[in-house]
Amino acid sequence: MSTSNPYESPVSVQEQLPPTVPTSVRAPALGLIVLGILALVGYVLQIIATGVQFLLSALHPLAIDGQQWLYSVVGMVLFLPTLTIVYGALNARKGKRYRWALASAILSCIPFVSPIIYLAIPFGIWLLIALLRQKARLRFTS
Repeated sequence: MSTSNPYESPVSVQEQLPPTVPTSVRAPALGLIVLGILALVGYVLQIIATGVQFLLSALHPLAIDGQQWLYSVVGMVLFLPTLTIVYGALNARKGKRYRWALASAILSCIPFVSPIIYLAIPFGIWLLIALLRQKARLRFTS
């Protein structure tokens, strides 16, 4: 603060701006967000399809396929980890909640938990490597 201007801000503009998250973190986080949302939509549609099939079987004597039930149960079980991956990836993209971002990267590296397995694992590894760099870690607010 200079003594010549009493109305000058005590903090410089550069100190007020939040640190930007590096592109090395934002790009894989966006990939996980997109894949996670696609998987969540697929899980919800699968659960709805099973519910509709169940209601139709009550009206008509149709046999409900056991495989359909299995897909719905898997969709319900994987819904929460996929939601966690999307939430952590959103935080990574914004540069907030480092632990959630790290949990998202680790969860997406686990086979059969990550959404759209063949694509999410590489994005998870990429995000994990980017998050473990000291430069990226310092950019997170909490």
